[in-house]
Formats: sequence, structure tokens, C-alpha cells
Amino acid sequence: MDFSDFKAYLQAEKRHSRHTVSAYLADLRHFSRWCVEEFALDKPENADKPVVRSFVAALLSGGWSARTVHRKVASLNAWFRYRQKNGLAQANPARGIARPKLPSRLPVVVEAARLKDNPAPVGEDLETARNNLVIRLLYETGMRRAELCGLETRSIDNHNNTVKVRGKRNRMRIIPVSQDMMQVLRKFIALRDQVPGTGRHDRLLVTASGKPASEKLVYRTVTAYLSALTTMKKKSPHVLRHSFATHMLDAGADLNAIKEILGHASLAATQVYTHNSIEKLKAVHRLHHPRNVS
Repeated sequence: MDFSDFKAYLQAEKRHSRHTVSAYLADLRHFSRWCVEEFALDKPENADKPVVRSFVAALLSGGWSARTVHRKVASLNAWFRYRQKNGLAQANPARGIARPKLPSRLPVVVEAARLKDNPAPVGEDLETARNNLVIRLLYETGMRRAELCGLETRSIDNHNNTVKVRGKRNRMRIIPVSQDMMQVLRKFIALRDQVPGTGRHDRLLVTASGKPASEKLVYRTVTAYLSALTTMKKKSPHVLRHSFATHMLDAGADLNAIKEILGHASLAATQVYTHNSIEKLKAVHRLHHPRNVS
């Protein structure tokens, strides 16, 4: 089954990230194979609501996680809606399909004191300076890994101490940074510009050969840093994003301001960080309320 038109729609009109587009297409191919194997449907667009319900039931009985099932239903919903919009289908059989209840999942956060007391190594060579910059920018701005890799040197505004970030669906936002962070950025850019090959592009993060740094490289950098810092199971770049938001909220930052910095489309996505703060308040209450202190 060819989903190239739908792919172009997701990229150009919906402006989804490449990760979301890739996941949606993989889900549709999975559904297409399943339709052939279980119902002998050579075209997934011929599926009706009972077929989609059977697909969801098979996923759940097969041990797929609730979150993955949610995404797969969302993928089907988006595809059938696209077909309706373009006059290719009369109905959307994925609409109204019951989904499993999602388990609550609080953001994984590293203690502020631990991050402050264990900064990434600082060095004069490109690799060490880049790795230091990766850790600092992720934690001090809360940007996503893909956003960090997409930064260009012209994204840095030395006059206003800000960084321009291209987020999901190509939405642009401005993130303020400290004067100290600006000095680190200027020093790294000067070091970067000495590397042969960087004149062919404007990407901020580069390898020793001058090529743009990949998301995998950033992931490995953060994993190595957090592995030396904590025994937590999760050590992805998103942990630094979660830590940034939680620590800002704990320090009294306005929730709407955090929403704007993180680039969330709605406040509901940002409110997840209030749960960590509430748990912290509960712990303080248990320890210090007169009725609880013996």
C-alpha cells in the first residue's frame, strides 16, 4: 500500500515531526498487513469498524502497551480522516473506537542539586566543548533533542541573549538564556568555525569532521552524562527537559511561562509537571506538620 500522499500531507499541512510521520506510516503498514492476514483485505481502506475493533483487540491480547495502542488508533483515525477530507471515503471506521486507559506516568527528573554539583566536563577541544554545550542547553532551555540538533549559529541572538528554536509543526519560539550561557555559546561557535567543513552549513552542533551532529550523538552524550550521575533507568535527553520544567516550577515560575518556553501547544501538556511539585509539597507536609512531628 502506498501512503506517500498521506505522508506528504502529514509533513506539509499538519507539519508533524519526522518521528511522528515515521510512526504513523509504520502503524498503517502494520494495519495493512494485519488486514490481509486476518481478513484477506488487500486494501486497508476497505476495513470497517468491526475490523478496526478486532485490530485493537488483537493488539491488546498480543501484549502491546496501552500507549502504543493509543497511537496506532490515532494513526488510523488521522488516515481515515484524510481520506474523508479528500473525498476518498464516506466514513471513518476508526472514529469512536474505545482505547485502553493510559497508566499515569510522572516525568522522570534529576535532582537540581545533583545537576548543579556535577556539571558536564569543560574542555578546549571541540568534542568536550560540544558535549558540555549539549547538556547545558538541554537543561537550561528545556528544548527537545530534535530542536537542539536543528539549531543554527544564526539562531543565537547575542544582542538579546536569546535562542530561536523551531519546534513541532515548524512553530518558532524564542527562549531567553543567561549571560553565562551566551558566553559558552560564543566560545563554542568560535571553536566550531575553525573546523574544516562547517562553512558548508550553519548547524550549531558539529562533529570533529565538521558535519552536523546527529540526534543519536546527542542521545549518547546525555546517556553517558546521566549514567555517571544517577542510577535511574531512564537517561534520555527528555529527562533534562523534564528536570528543567520541574525545577522552574519548584522555584516559583509561572506555569504559562514554562509552557511558552517548552513550546507546548496547550497548558494541559505542561500541567503534568505540577504533579511532581505536589508530591514534593506532600513530603514536606508529612515531615514538618506539627501533627506529624513527634
